[in-house]
This record gives sequence, structure tokens and C-alpha cells, in this order.
Amino acid sequence: EDRKLQHLRAVLIGDEQPSFRTEQPVTFPWLNTSQQKAVQKVLCAREVAIVHGPPGTGKTTTLVEAIIETLQRETQVMVCAPSNAAVDWISEQLSRRGVNVLRVGNPLRMSTEMLDCSYERRYAAHPDYSELWSIRKALREGRGGEGKSREKQARLAKMRDRATELEIKIQYELFDQARVVACSLIGSNYHILEHKHFSTLFIDE
Repeated sequence: EDRKLQHLRAVLIGDEQPSFRTEQPVTFPWLNTSQQKAVQKVLCAREVAIVHGPPGTGKTTTLVEAIIETLQRETQVMVCAPSNAAVDWISEQLSRRGVNVLRVGNPLRMSTEMLDCSYERRYAAHPDYSELWSIRKALREGRGGEGKSREKQARLAKMRDRATELEIKIQYELFDQARVVACSLIGSNYHILEHKHFSTLFIDE
């Protein structure tokens, strides 16, 4: 793993040349020739591919197609952008194409359309959340006071264990079902992403 990171760093700073695999050409009739070539380049990249061009040339549209095509080959990818507005825009395009997007970040900074895809909204909508909420409420009401019995302490410990079990289960299922995990570049440091690994990262700059 360390060797992979060292190699990637060397490619990114220009000390080593990027490499590309051979892929069967994919055609997108709704894209122009330059956009189709860009998508093909992204699909063939082993380490990194950069799509650049003047404003209004369809870079994000090209990126959406590259992401959707990559999802034909991979189970899940991460998509980032510098601002929440940029993350929302590309997430909206993917969501409208039927891609299951999990939007990670502060819901107050998300577009209205992406709120239903937010981690918090889906967490609260999970079938097991009502049980988790009830346990958390019971734990809050059971805290404090003097002379707690051993039996009560054991019950509280069992409830805490169940709450942790449910939290892990809900989080696992939300990420397991998502095809795209989307967040801002700063948001990629969010604690719930700490131990998540992605084979491919897309950054819309």
C-alpha cells in the first residue's frame, strides 16, 4: 500500500509517467468527440487523468459520464469538489440518472434536492433508527442518580451495546447501498469516512 502511494505521489508531481490500460472504446452519441476522448482517457487511467478545458466546454458533463461508466466496472466511487454547491450539482446529475448517491456533509449547506440523499436524512429514515432512538432516550433518562442497582447497571450496559450495534449496522448499510459517496474536499475528512476506502476518486475542480 505504501509503495502504491509513493508511486501515485511520484506521478502527481511529475517524477514518473502515468500509465494507461487498454479498454474497449465506449461511445456516447450525446457527447462531442473531445468529450468522448476525455471519458475514454479517464476509463483507461491507472493512476490519474486530468480533464481540462475552458469554462462551458462540458467538463462536469464529461465527468458524470466517466463516473457512470466507471460504475459499470466498480461497486462504489467517491466524488468530491471544492465547494458544497459544486458537489450538489454533480450529485444531482448522477441522482437524476438513477445513481444511488450518499451525500456526506452539513445538511444546512446542501441543496434542497440533495437533502433526501444526505447521510443524516437517510440515517434517520433507516428501519432500525426508531429502535436506536428509543434506546438513546431510555439511556438519557436512566443516567444520573445515586445507589444504582447492579441489575440496572447491567441493563444500561446491555442497552449501550445494542445502541452501538445498531449505529454500526445502520452506517454499514447506508454506505454498502451507495454507489457514489459525495462530499466536499474538506468534507472528505469527516469522521464517518475515516476508515472508508475507494478504488477511484473523482474531483470536479
